[in-house]
Amino acid sequence: MRRSNLVNARELRIRLKRTLKRTHKPLRSAWALRDRSLARLVAGIGLAGSLVTLAGLTAGGPSGPGRMSGDLNVAVASFTTHGQTTEVGSALARDAAQVLSAKLPHLDPLLRVEVRGPETVDAVDGTNSESQAQSAKKLAQAVGADIVVYGNLTTGPRGTRLQPAFFLNTKKLPSAGALGGGYAYGGPITLPYDLTVSPPARARIRAMLIRRTEAYIQVFIGVGYYLLHALHRAEQHLRHALAGASTPTVAALLRLLLGNIADQQGKVDLAARDYSLASHDDATHLRAQLGLGDVRYQVAHGHCRAGELSLSGLFSARQRFSTVLDALGGLAAARVGSPLAAKAAFGEGQVDLCLGAAGYGRRWPAARRELAATIAAYSPDLPELRDDAAEAHAGLGLYDLAVDRAPRAYETARREYSVAIELTTLKRRRAYFYGAVGFADAHLGKYSSAIMMFERGARLAGATALGRTLARKAEHLRAKARIDR
Repeated sequence: MRRSNLVNARELRIRLKRTLKRTHKPLRSAWALRDRSLARLVAGIGLAGSLVTLAGLTAGGPSGPGRMSGDLNVAVASFTTHGQTTEVGSALARDAAQVLSAKLPHLDPLLRVEVRGPETVDAVDGTNSESQAQSAKKLAQAVGADIVVYGNLTTGPRGTRLQPAFFLNTKKLPSAGALGGGYAYGGPITLPYDLTVSPPARARIRAMLIRRTEAYIQVFIGVGYYLLHALHRAEQHLRHALAGASTPTVAALLRLLLGNIADQQGKVDLAARDYSLASHDDATHLRAQLGLGDVRYQVAHGHCRAGELSLSGLFSARQRFSTVLDALGGLAAARVGSPLAAKAAFGEGQVDLCLGAAGYGRRWPAARRELAATIAAYSPDLPELRDDAAEAHAGLGLYDLAVDRAPRAYETARREYSVAIELTTLKRRRAYFYGAVGFADAHLGKYSSAIMMFERGARLAGATALGRTLARKAEHLRAKARIDR
């Protein structure tokens, strides 16, 4: 007679906890900013991991003609006046390139930096921001630059005005997608002195240009480490960038990223502070609310045990997720690919999973709808949702174990966890998912497959509590298989 697999919350927890300890930590591993100007400020958000090779190469200075070959390649073009190249603009760019060649390698000793000045790169043509961005794009692609520094310079008796601009080469780094382009990263740099007749004015303009360029490149490098999940290094670079933030919106964006890093590290107080500060800027308000919902969830979930979780905290977290989701159009917006709506739907889903596992109300159907919406939003064109989709598939695996009958429950859960293995970019989560597949295989009587899954997970997890648990499971199951023979 086939035993029912309709389980209560306690039974579900026992099944999962015996196999491996689940980390109830929501993932926010990539960002897709909907505001176009904000997206341009962090063009590096979608960068491929090739930005930071971690090859440990020594830094280098300017080089001659040909394609650039450093880990970080910066081209400084002549600053133009009314679309025309001038000796003053070329001299300022040349001086800036020399200073950057000396200073940028010190930002990160692991990166080999290559900087070229106007003597080896073409000028950026055009009389408006759009035409100049197109010219900068051609220049970046021609020489293989990651970043092109250019801009407009005017001098005269009334003073000096420099509007720097930066271009990210998305041809070389295609995962940056629409986030690339030319943008100012702050307003114009002005002085009431003509730099052509005042050496101190020239030095001051150059110093302010260098500080702005360094601040942007700190963001560029920091986000590269962020995407590699090297959170400590990412935080170092982003904190330095925050100190030199050129506008309140840039500072809010950096606070948003730093809050997410602290959230992933379990530093909930620090995360709450950074998210709260980011929430005051319109450009980052909704994402900051999403982050604050995450923090509430971290504090309140109590491993989803009825006697340990905080109901008021979980409902507060869910309310923040719901506020963001409603502002963006609800689950329908998530299903058609709104990244932020999909992340908010995932937030709702994880809260409902937690409440369902703890036995509070009939939360399972809502959790399934919310997680399914997150999965529907994901596509290879939206890599920022990849880890959210992986976690959503894993959540559906929990759903199947809770509401379905054996053996179907284990079969469907296995499929969901297998998809999660393929999608996740995090080694520790892949190790957990291997263990979850092994758990399902063991209950389906597929001992050889279960042992293999446990061993794969143990190898990935290494010398951690999870790794040791999975290794013991493999040994226990191997012994059981011998006895059954």
